[in-house]
Order: sequence, then structure tokens, then C-alpha cells
Amino acid sequence: MYVASSIGALGRLCQPAVASFASQMIDDHEIGKLFGSIALSAHLALVAAALVFSTIYTFTIDAWPGCVFFAMAGFGVVAMGFMIWVVAKSRELQKREEIVRNPLL
Repeated sequence: MYVASSIGALGRLCQPAVASFASQMIDDHEIGKLFGSIALSAHLALVAAALVFSTIYTFTIDAWPGCVFFAMAGFGVVAMGFMIWVVAKSRELQKREEIVRNPLL
């Protein structure tokens, strides 16, 4: 239980990293829009998570009380996979742009 709580607490540390990563991909005059959309989507995700996970809990409490926690972990794994994919695609795009700028390298 304490290990899972510690890992969950570390998950909140990735929000500034994601914001920093995203701010490097846009123009300087659009940073306010970016941070506003990040804050909005984070709050909407909290509302959606409460609805989804409370529904899962309600439907599975009699048969399998721990199902909701596996569902939460599954969503976390999917989110991590998506972030890894985004970073990989970003690096691939940066390499292509570097080749176009410096074809002799």
C-alpha cells in the first residue's frame, strides 16, 4: 500500500516535465494558451476519473472489490505508453529536421 502511494505521488512530478516539454514545441506567444489548456484538461480528467472509477467500483464491489485499482493501474500504463510514444515521435521529428538543416551530417 505504501509503495503504491509513493509511486502515485511521483506521478504528480511529471506534470511540470510535460508542461516544459510541450512549451518547447510551440511559439512563445502561445504559452498562455498551452498552460490554460493543460490546466483545463487536468481538471476535466479528474472529473472524468471520478465518474469512471466510481462507476467501476459500484459495478464490481460485490464480485471483485479490487477491480477498480487494477483499472486505475491500467489507465496509468496506457498513459505512460502514450507519453513514451509522443517522446519517441518528437525525437524522430527532431532528427529529420536536423538532417534537412544539415544534410552533410
